[in-house]
Formats: sequence, C-alpha cells, structure tokens
Amino acid sequence: MKIYHGFEYTVDFLPPVQIQMGVKDDQVSAAIVAKARTGKIGDSAL
Repeated sequence: MKIYHGFEYTVDFLPPVQIQMGVKDDQVSAAIVAKARTGKIGDSAL
C-alpha cells in the first residue's frame, strides 16, 4: 500500500508480455488492442 497526496493506493503492475501474431498491415492496431487489452492502468490508449 502506498500513500500519494493523502490517498492510499495499491501498486499492482502487470508483468511484461511479448505477443507475436500475423495480421495484415491495416489490422495491426485493432489486433493488438483486441488481444492485449486488460482494462488496467498501463494499457495502450489505441
């Protein structure tokens, strides 16, 4: 538990991962977001 500006919060980092996939160039961003998004802090904003 950490305290920042008077508020307690939990530091819960996700471990780094490597994703390999074959997709067409125009589908890269959508494919990455669809397969890698966790909904937690640190996700890409694509």
